[in-house]
Amino acid sequence: MIGRIKNLVYNNIAQGVFQLTTILVGFYLTRFIILNFGSELNGLMVSINQILGYFALVEAGISGSIIYALYKPVYENDKISVNRLLSTSKSFFTKAGFTFLFFTIIYLSLTAYLVNKSSLNKIDLLFFLIILSIPIFIRIFYISKYKSIFIADKKEYFISLSSIIFLITNFLIITISTNAGYDLIVVKLFAIFSTIIQLIVLYLSFNRIYPDYNFKSTKILDTIDNKNDVMWNQVLTGLIHGLPIFIASILLDFKTVSVLSIYLLLIHSVSGFISVLSNNIVPHLGEILITNKNKLLKKIYEKYEYYYFIILTYSFSCTALLIQPFLELYTNSIEDANYIQTNIIFLCLLLGILNLVKSTRGAIMQADGQFKITKNQLIIQIISAISFGMVLTYMYGLFGLLSSLILSHLIRNFLIFIYSYKKYKFINTKYSFKNITILFIFIFISFIFTLYFPMQFSNYKDFIGYSIVVFIVNLFLILITFEHFNSYYSLKTLIKLSKK
Repeated sequence: MIGRIKNLVYNNIAQGVFQLTTILVGFYLTRFIILNFGSELNGLMVSINQILGYFALVEAGISGSIIYALYKPVYENDKISVNRLLSTSKSFFTKAGFTFLFFTIIYLSLTAYLVNKSSLNKIDLLFFLIILSIPIFIRIFYISKYKSIFIADKKEYFISLSSIIFLITNFLIITISTNAGYDLIVVKLFAIFSTIIQLIVLYLSFNRIYPDYNFKSTKILDTIDNKNDVMWNQVLTGLIHGLPIFIASILLDFKTVSVLSIYLLLIHSVSGFISVLSNNIVPHLGEILITNKNKLLKKIYEKYEYYYFIILTYSFSCTALLIQPFLELYTNSIEDANYIQTNIIFLCLLLGILNLVKSTRGAIMQADGQFKITKNQLIIQIISAISFGMVLTYMYGLFGLLSSLILSHLIRNFLIFIYSYKKYKFINTKYSFKNITILFIFIFISFIFTLYFPMQFSNYKDFIGYSIVVFIVNLFLILITFEHFNSYYSLKTLIKLSKK
């Protein structure tokens, strides 16, 4: 129990630092690239990365099913079974890497479409595609096989550490080489070195932490339980995640893609912090499920859901209050595209919330191995997203695109809540809807406040000062509200427990 709590704390801290680093580096580099190379080239790079990201889904199902299969042998310290699964994962990831390479080669032959929409000539575009694909190939072929064991053993903090080193190295390479006068293609070529460093860190960590584990077992499994269902879950989740950029790349221009990428970067940054809770709790829920500790499962889930909704409400309420003044500051010197659109801000906030509000129930379903049910729900969501998305984007542009995604998330949330209500009797549905109501009331009030009392700042110092006030006041109001409406895990109860 103590080891589980220790790993959970380490993982949350490490992933929190990783998410913070991702936000800082991501926002700085995006603005840096737009200012130095323009919105169009940034939009082109975002579009290419999204297409390559879809190709990378060939590895889908391998990590998730391997992790799920590793829970029991890792818990029981069954080294033979662990090594067999690791060797199996290596075999599958190798095949996935070559499949990704095959799709990328086909994509290279279809660059004429991108040439017609960009300022790059065909040769430069070909080199750009090849360079952007190399880090993804390295991740599939080499890095992914190390991640599975760290996640199954609840030591994700090693993955976070390697990712932080990657981000910092990537940041230094891009800024230094750009300031040295190199064009974006050469800059991204140099940046491949940061992926190689991440691989080295994971390789050394694996060999130090797991001297008895290896990828050399000759008894490789032909298949893995739940692999196909996990594969489709990850493929469909990846499709939904990348759908905004994908549809925008087809129906809209690259400058609009660049605008959308800024909004999504901000929403995904906030969501990334919140997702740390869901990502880290799944292995612990999975371990409790296989040991049939039902009372402990109910207790942990109830605490998890309570704190999750406090953090979700706080994060998006603050975001609703700060997003517009931040974007005005952030895009101040960018004049080749309109980055301040109030209606798009509102839709992105709503999209981010709807994507996360189901996460507590999604976590228990994932830990319980309900991959087939999740797959069916995702299929319905992706069909609705594509159907609505192509039509509404063609008719209403970016507004229509985001509206279609919101509709698809509403459908998915409805399906998850109905299934979890029937399957998991220990979940208090009335309690959940109470938290969801508090969440949407806070977001609505925060957004209305920004409309009627818009804040403008000429420098980041004043903005940070205002942000601190928002963080403190919002935290106080949200804690008081949850304290009043949820006495089960009230602050008074926590104080009493801490004194025992």
